[in-house]
Amino acid sequence: MDNSTQESHLRSDNNSVTYDSPHPLYAMAFSSNPNPQHHQRIAVGSFIEEYTNRVDILSFNPDTLSIKPQPSLSFDHPYPPTKLMFHPATHSSLQKTSSDLLATSGDYLRLWEVRENSVEALSLFNNSKTSEFCAPLTSFDWNEIEPKRIGTSSIDTTCTIWELSLLHTIKRFTISLGGNPEFSLLFLLMGLLGSLI
Repeated sequence: MDNSTQESHLRSDNNSVTYDSPHPLYAMAFSSNPNPQHHQRIAVGSFIEEYTNRVDILSFNPDTLSIKPQPSLSFDHPYPPTKLMFHPATHSSLQKTSSDLLATSGDYLRLWEVRENSVEALSLFNNSKTSEFCAPLTSFDWNEIEPKRIGTSSIDTTCTIWELSLLHTIKRFTISLGGNPEFSLLFLLMGLLGSLI
C-alpha cells in the first residue's frame, strides 16, 4: 500500500491513532485553528540526510479517529525542519478563514500559508547579514501572548527575537549567549517582565 495515500485508524489496544510516514520524522505540530469547516491539521517534517526534505500536512478527524494525508498540502523543505509550529492566535484575521500560518526552522526561519488546497511560502528570515552562509536554527517558539513575535535559537549561540507585522520583519533583537553566564539572568528577567531590558 502506498504510504502517501493511506489513512491511519485507531488502534484498539492502546487508544492511539497512528500515521505511518514514508520518511523518518523529526518535527510535528498541531494547528490551533478553530475553523469547523476543516478537520484539525497536523504538520510533520521529515528527517532525510539530504538537502531536500518534506513537510506533510495531515488531517485529523476526531469523529472517525483517523489521520489522512493531504498530498496537495505537502511541500519540499530545505534540510530537515528542526521545528514546526502553527500560528498560536485564534482571533487573528487569518484564523477566521480555512488558512493556517505555519512557521518552520532549519537553515532559516520560514513562514508558510497553508490554504485549503495549496501551500504558499510567505517569508524567509535570515539572521546573517555578513555572510552568504547561515548558522542553522535549532529551535524557535511563537509568543502566544504577542503572536507577532517569534524567538529563534541557533548553533552560533545567538537567540533572535523577530517582530512580525503583516508578515514582514520590523525589528530584530539578537543576543549572543556564548560564554557569558549573566545571560541566563537576562533571559529570566525577559521572561518575567516580557521585554528586553
